[in-house]
Amino acid sequence: MKTTLLRIHLVAWGLALLNWISCKSFAFSLHQHLELGVEISVFLSGLALFFYHLKPFKKFSYYFSIYPFIVVVFGIGALTKNLFLFLIVYIFLFPLQNDVEEYRENEFALKLTSDGLMDMCCSYKLVENKFYLFEKVHLQKFYEGEITPFSIENNIYKKELYMRFTNNAGDTLGESVYY
Repeated sequence: MKTTLLRIHLVAWGLALLNWISCKSFAFSLHQHLELGVEISVFLSGLALFFYHLKPFKKFSYYFSIYPFIVVVFGIGALTKNLFLFLIVYIFLFPLQNDVEEYRENEFALKLTSDGLMDMCCSYKLVENKFYLFEKVHLQKFYEGEITPFSIENNIYKKELYMRFTNNAGDTLGESVYY
């Protein structure tokens, strides 16, 4: 059981690392629900492996003690409503944060992204679902104010995607993406 959990943990860590490298290098990653499942399996297997490695002063016990530490700090922060503890937990749980889907049409989705607590407002990315397992990022831009999309058109013949949307001021903006 211990070796199986360790293998699951290492494979999930490797898959999460490959997904992160692929996302940053090629703008191609796992679908966000699959990505969340991989990250949760890393966390849960790490938490379970902590109880198998309770021997003090061992390298594995130091590594696996991170997982219950997150649970304890989050629990104390929730009970006392302490902002500092929530900030510590946010640092550890930030990789689990998913992008918020603002608009979807067919296989394309416009998502609001976040790069952390001090991130500027309104960074959007246009994502295309591929084979129900992967996502390809076609466009990532920053706009002042939130946008309200009302049309995404996919033209098969020109291999062009035209997206029309407006911002809060009512200005109509357009974006052409070739892929």
